[in-house]
Amino acid sequence: MRMIRLQSPRRAGWIALGAALAVQMASVPLAGAASTAAPAPTAASPYFPLVPGSEYTYEGQSAVGKKLVPHKVVFTVTDLTKRIKGVDATLGFDQDVLSGQLTEAELAFFAIAPNADVRALGEYPEEYKNGKFVGAPSTWYVGHAGAKEGVLVPGAPKLGQPRFWQGLSRSIQFGDRGLVVDVAAHQCVPVGCYDGVVVVDEYNTFDKAGGHQRKYYAPQVGLIRIAPVGGDAEALNLTTIRHLCGAELDAARRAALRLDRRGYTASTVHAQLPHAKKTATAAC
Repeated sequence: MRMIRLQSPRRAGWIALGAALAVQMASVPLAGAASTAAPAPTAASPYFPLVPGSEYTYEGQSAVGKKLVPHKVVFTVTDLTKRIKGVDATLGFDQDVLSGQLTEAELAFFAIAPNADVRALGEYPEEYKNGKFVGAPSTWYVGHAGAKEGVLVPGAPKLGQPRFWQGLSRSIQFGDRGLVVDVAAHQCVPVGCYDGVVVVDEYNTFDKAGGHQRKYYAPQVGLIRIAPVGGDAEALNLTTIRHLCGAELDAARRAALRLDRRGYTASTVHAQLPHAKKTATAAC
């Protein structure tokens, strides 16, 4: 998704939070708890729970040429981490499907700052054409080739706070900025309706014609909706949340590790980092 991007510009694409957060996530009903403002942050971001084994599926439409085609994104929080600039970053595995065909598979890496900000530390996004791997030219990692980390969503979002970087890599023309535009939105998606939704407006500074998109984060649930500004027909909405265990989690881990291994021949940037490894435990 280049952490789910609906527009053409690339985008910043998720430290394991442990069993306590897993129990917390499992106890949250899909209907969402009502609130009128952003809740105080905990040690883990309430807006992007990185619970190993969590699988989020988003569905909608995207424009390809002049046509709207089915668009599906499956994001899995794995039990893998990668050491990036001294941090064991959680590995999120993302699969982007247009018209039933895989167009991108991505490894995205996140950690939680002491203030509960969700830190974006790098991405390895593979691109496919007609179902075949064609390369990973948009790979970036903080501390390599001049890339700098960013914040996906603040831990304590407030209206009026300055626009923030979500990641910066000039070598691949990636430089997303985010701005909190709402902290008390009401939003309904197929899995339920939520109050206290935080809305972040995003754009890529290197793509002047790329437009803006907005992401909607429900407390204790995570990302529930992505939509381009002025283009609701292309929105992606959260349709299912599942918790993977056993064979399903093993399969997701193996698929992510296949990408990680291929990255050492496909990207000179990826090749400078240690291999991903299983360090977390999913609550099953």
